Amino acid sequence: MRRSILLVSLLVLAAGACAPRTPASAIARLEAKRDAHPDAAKTLRALGIAYYQAGRWSDAQRVLTRAAELAPSDGVTALYLGMSAEQSGDLKTARAAYEGYVRHGRTSRVRAQLRNRLAALARKELEAEAKAAVAQESSLGGDAGSPTTVAVMPLAFNGSDTTLATLGRGLADLMITDLSRSAQLTVVERDRLDALLDEVARSRSGTVDSSTLVRSGRLARAGRMVRGSITQLDAKSLRADAAVLDVSTARAGAPLGADFDLDAVFDAEKRIVLGVFADMGIALTAAERAAVEQRPTRSLAAFLAYSRGLAAEDAGR
Repeated sequence: MRRSILLVSLLVLAAGACAPRTPASAIARLEAKRDAHPDAAKTLRALGIAYYQAGRWSDAQRVLTRAAELAPSDGVTALYLGMSAEQSGDLKTARAAYEGYVRHGRTSRVRAQLRNRLAALARKELEAEAKAAVAQESSLGGDAGSPTTVAVMPLAFNGSDTTLATLGRGLADLMITDLSRSAQLTVVERDRLDALLDEVARSRSGTVDSSTLVRSGRLARAGRMVRGSITQLDAKSLRADAAVLDVSTARAGAPLGADFDLDAVFDAEKRIVLGVFADMGIALTAAERAAVEQRPTRSLAAFLAYSRGLAAEDAGR
């Protein structure tokens, strides 16, 4: 219900009013125009919106996907594609489309709402992936890991700037260091987790996916796992999303997110780590919090180089 209310709100903000359901005759006319000009982006956009308003989510997603390929900077296409995909349960496509509107959309209020929606979608994606993975790994048996033992997985990177592709590796390493500041937690060492990831990946013909990550966490005897992603919104703006997952149930805690410019990456990491502590019910001492809030370096270039080094080490280079 909340999702439907939000989508209607987005429509009102984007179009100025909530349009009535498109009649079948109007859809037929748009389909004829599409057939005559199959690569006309505006016609495809109009047809996709009509399908959406008629409740034909899969048709809308299919047509709007093509419209987005033809006009990747069209914010309205991105918005309706995201809403159609979300209604169809395709969270990955919805997230990518909403990210497109954040980059190209003209309505600032819609962009603000979609930034919040992206956090909710990130949590849903993490939870769905983890549930599927835990179901596959249920045959492992054994007692659940301690809830105070935490594994931090490398953050996935979604963006076009290849120079930032290793940023998630560096941020995960910072999170491991900061979470280790608490005497109440045991954080799985990075090298140990990397070895488990490699071993499980080899058993799956080199594939590293959600199942690999969860299995590695279980093998490390971690009761909780921090997973997340970094999304490049534009040349300088990024967003980090994370969640604490209960390894035994795949239930995700509160969504943790931060929008940031690249030069504020350390501030974003601190906000997320403090959110992880709060989600886990960990109260830091004054000394522990002061240690967490320390910056590892004043040089962004040095941190990016360090992140690349970690990725190279993981790859055996």
